[in-house]
Amino acid sequence: MSITSVAVVTSDLLLRKGANLMLGQHEDVRVLAASELAHADVVLLLETRMTKGALAGLGPLDRVAGSAGHRPCVLVTDHFDEDDLLAAVLFGVTAIIPLRETGAPQLLNAVHAARRGIVSFPAHLQRKLLTLVQDVDSQVLRPNGLTMSGLTDRECDILRLLTEGLNTWQIAGKLSYSERTVKNVLHRVMKRQGLRNRAHAAAYAIRACVC
Repeated sequence: MSITSVAVVTSDLLLRKGANLMLGQHEDVRVLAASELAHADVVLLLETRMTKGALAGLGPLDRVAGSAGHRPCVLVTDHFDEDDLLAAVLFGVTAIIPLRETGAPQLLNAVHAARRGIVSFPAHLQRKLLTLVQDVDSQVLRPNGLTMSGLTDRECDILRLLTEGLNTWQIAGKLSYSERTVKNVLHRVMKRQGLRNRAHAAAYAIRACVC
């Protein structure tokens, strides 16, 4: 049986005790002590009213563990400012659920879903996040020749043709580039993304949705 370790983060002692009690009754969950925060699989952040300060408090958990990314975090609150949504996502929040409607079953399901990488936001926040992503794409990335995958339009074009099985000189001919240009672009992408060979680059292109 896989056990999910959960770190409960809150400024409210009663909320902490309630969460610990609800989660501690299940054999597949281990509620961590404050001294074990660095070892959590999922962070459970509970606040009646969520603030930027509470969200910022998630950052040190990963720095203590020396992790490159953030742990999944379930945010449980009745008051969340939409303007903090992007910050929440950047701090690793993968689910936001209402405190007043959350009991033991909902809390347990949310924790396990976060461990599996499932993202769950209320519908109005999903729309807000989609708008934010579109704004970043149209106002920041595209004007600088970049795409959401972090690739330039030229890199996308070359990788797209690579996935179709074209070789270097065929790609160069299709795009009216020199073979040297195509080789240099592929070399930069492969080095930047840690790709081993052209087959690996083609697989990366498919995952990055550029073809």
